[in-house]
Amino acid sequence: QPEFGPTDMPEVDESEKPTYYRAEVHLSEGGQNYDIMGWSKISVINDVIDQFHKHQHFIHLLK
Repeated sequence: QPEFGPTDMPEVDESEKPTYYRAEVHLSEGGQNYDIMGWSKISVINDVIDQFHKHQHFIHLLK
């Protein structure tokens, strides 16, 4: 508990706190600002392949 907070607050059991997970896509160019949490395995694989193709196209444009 932080020192600046009220001391009369009841202790909260960690197991009762809601938990939030986020699986965010992050490439070397930075975060892509979309969440893949809940996607199926095949959807994640397809997204990785799609991102790879976009990267290949980008590299091709630089040549």
